Amino acid sequence: MLAGIKSDIDKFKDKKEIFVIVIANMRSRQTRSASSSPINSSHLQQQQLNTEAIESNLTRANNWCARERIKHYTVNAMERASLYEPFVQLASRLYPASTKSSFPQLRQLTQKTSKIDNS
Repeated sequence: MLAGIKSDIDKFKDKKEIFVIVIANMRSRQTRSASSSPINSSHLQQQQLNTEAIESNLTRANNWCARERIKHYTVNAMERASLYEPFVQLASRLYPASTKSSFPQLRQLTQKTSKIDNS
């Protein structure tokens, strides 16, 4: 699925530089509350199969992203802290920090402080 989406993006990007990251939303395993009914073995087997399928898909996505040189993040949308790193990465690629200041006074101050630090 990722390869198809990436090929569509490459086909329609019109010579523009586009930054692509892959974000996988994984629900925390701890979010399920313990139910009052006893857990039977078939339920545990089904849960283990689902976990293995998810991990298999995640491994395939990681491998594809490594081949395409695309950053891959696994987040939980309900946990804000897990979203910081992909957001900062994307924002820094879209709006890189400028090396020159548009304020001449600030540029002069920076040059003076760098001279003092070097001496």
